[in-house]
Amino acid sequence: MRPNLGRAEHISLAAETDDAAPVRATRAKVLATFTLKSSFRGLSTSLSLLDTHVLEIHTRRPGESARSYSVDLRYLNAKPVRVRSIAWIWAIDTFALLILATVKFWRASTLDSADLIGPLSIGAGAAIVACMTAAWFVRSTTESLSFISTIGAVPLVEVTGGIGSGKAGKKFFVQLIKAIMAAKTLAPANKHQYLRDEMREHHRLHEAGALNDELYELGKARVLEAF
Repeated sequence: MRPNLGRAEHISLAAETDDAAPVRATRAKVLATFTLKSSFRGLSTSLSLLDTHVLEIHTRRPGESARSYSVDLRYLNAKPVRVRSIAWIWAIDTFALLILATVKFWRASTLDSADLIGPLSIGAGAAIVACMTAAWFVRSTTESLSFISTIGAVPLVEVTGGIGSGKAGKKFFVQLIKAIMAAKTLAPANKHQYLRDEMREHHRLHEAGALNDELYELGKARVLEAF
């Protein structure tokens, strides 16, 4: 059965022309905050949970200007997505260099003093480079916790740090999940209205720079398919 292109076009055009601002009062109360900073990685994320079912986000990434935006909790999936990115190439390089350094140092211990310079130099050089690759391994290995949109399934909130860094914000994220579930009770009961509103939320975040072009188009396609 072919999709109703007229309806799909209508919801798409509505998203392009009618931005849906998050539900917020004039004076919103901050219920909880969480900040994750990593000077080593150049990452910084601050989250503020408001009593108006809105999450305010302030982020800074290497090579990018600071960004601030807000997300309407009604259109977030309450189940976070955890992604671990382990820089295996740097780990393998570090391990290989440490083996080389160990072999050269052991070789030097079996030689006369006149023959020590070569193996010791290579061993010391390998050990120094191993320290550098180990540092890059730590810097490049990250863990991200994302909250995606309900239908579009694209990340609207993402916190990135080192492995295990999310544990520091466990209490905050539990409260955020509860807030998302509570906000769901205020979402439009009509499916088509909900899809239109989520599309508008995607468009608003795209305009704010929180969603890049690729993610925005992906989320839009999924919402239109659900419609």
